[in-house]
Amino acid sequence: MNTENLDAAVLAWVRTCPALRGAIRLGYLGPRSGDVSVTAADRAGSGETAFIDGTRLRRYDFAVALTLPVSPDDDGVNQTSWRLTRRWMDWIDGRERAGDYPDLGPGRSAFELENRNAAPAVVRWSDNGLAKFQFFATLYYQEV
Repeated sequence: MNTENLDAAVLAWVRTCPALRGAIRLGYLGPRSGDVSVTAADRAGSGETAFIDGTRLRRYDFAVALTLPVSPDDDGVNQTSWRLTRRWMDWIDGRERAGDYPDLGPGRSAFELENRNAAPAVVRWSDNGLAKFQFFATLYYQEV
């Protein structure tokens, strides 16, 4: 299965999120505050169900990472970064409720989107006052 078009479709769709303001790249998280990365998770295309007519139900797992400010102090910086990441997760939930999925192109039709985390995770903290926040999502789709 070719996931290159899925990567491009999800990246284009993510770029419509109003909460994201920095550079949005596929597979690379930049060093500046507000930079965003969308990366296919290692299970892309897994969880497949095949039917006798050739139709397949598949899943596309992806991670969204953001570079945002962090602070060791109780100064509100961490809460602001947490809220920004949470807004993105809420946007995913809103797209699911609205049925607004990425356009996957001919022969593929998305039908469900799911946040895989209850809350964002801080996965890397740098000495320069920035951290990598990350969460996972899954897009379910049909392929004919």
